[in-house]
Amino acid sequence: MSQEEVVKPEINGVRNLLLLTIIATVIAVATTMLGVYIYVSSGDIYLDRSLPGLLPDASEQEDNGREEEQYIFRDYGTVNKGVLDDFLRHFDVVEGEVREFAEPFSDAPLLDESLIFVIED
Repeated sequence: MSQEEVVKPEINGVRNLLLLTIIATVIAVATTMLGVYIYVSSGDIYLDRSLPGLLPDASEQEDNGREEEQYIFRDYGTVNKGVLDDFLRHFDVVEGEVREFAEPFSDAPLLDESLIFVIED
């Protein structure tokens, strides 16, 4: 048997690895795009607006005919008796609303209506 008669199967590892990389990248991009499309079209994107600081757009706000102001305790500035009294006054309002619940361990204290409080003067 001569050297020319021996046929070795050619294994092209670089080509196969490149092909695998391209296919995996296409699948990853396609599934990511599909996931984002489902996330946006199903409306689940609006669940992220429940995070602090994210408010609904002006077109999504309900107009109930009264001005609402939310109390925010600033995490900077001086702390003195006036600031603490102001905080405790607003805290007492919220504490009073929480004490109104018949079952404090039910899901009622966690509803949006009870977590977002409005200060009325």
